[in-house]
Amino acid sequence: MTELRGLVVSDVDGTLITPNHEITARAKRAVLRLKEHAIGFTIASSRPPRGLEMLLEALDIVLPFAPFNGAQIASPEGRVLEKQIIPVASIGRVWSIAEEFHLNLWAYRGWKWFARRRDEFVEREEHTVGFTARVFERIEDCFEDCPKLTVVGMPEIVALCAQTIRQELGSELAATQSQPRFIDITVKGANKGSVITSLSRILQIPVERVAAIGDGPNDVEMFARAGLSIAMGNGSEVVQKAARYVTTSNAEEGFANGIETYVLEGAMVAGG
Repeated sequence: MTELRGLVVSDVDGTLITPNHEITARAKRAVLRLKEHAIGFTIASSRPPRGLEMLLEALDIVLPFAPFNGAQIASPEGRVLEKQIIPVASIGRVWSIAEEFHLNLWAYRGWKWFARRRDEFVEREEHTVGFTARVFERIEDCFEDCPKLTVVGMPEIVALCAQTIRQELGSELAATQSQPRFIDITVKGANKGSVITSLSRILQIPVERVAAIGDGPNDVEMFARAGLSIAMGNGSEVVQKAARYVTTSNAEEGFANGIETYVLEGAMVAGG
């Protein structure tokens, strides 16, 4: 493999893909141009590994990637390089809190996705990630070896539930709303910011030569650690203010615009 001069880490939903969940031809060309300049490309997402397979293949990603909001680093071949597991006792408490708010709970183990029950949110997610959730009768059966939980439901109730989880378990768990209807839960310290640090170490690329692009509140942690940060135009004002640069929205070729303008035509390439 050619020695890499830099690295771009991209969020997926709301960033790399359009509102119709597509990768544009221009976005693909931008990734190819990165490789031509010896700049690596990979993705970091709250999705499980299996929900990222199609993107790994479509963009010919050969570097480690980060599913589960940074709780895992894996190779495209499926080998787990790093993983941080939620303690069983903590999962039990999250389950109880979710039940109190009448919200669904999803658990992930390996390449499998489990849901407490089927609802409209499960069906929507199945369409997005391209595989089916397994409904479990005994949630305790899913407590072992779990890197991420997701509490799902109507945004106004999810926000209240997130507050409760942070108040009771904030010293040991990170609870991030990647979208208004989701609470993504990992162990404390396992977040997209840790992805930048881990990939910098694994690939031996200084963080100053790592660029991050994203649209969500969980991407702000990437921005804080990466040498170059790009917020999507569809991101909130808080997200945009946290980044060095702001590109257009994901409905307006924001990913390609950001890579072309701030990476390929910017200091990461021009600076050698």
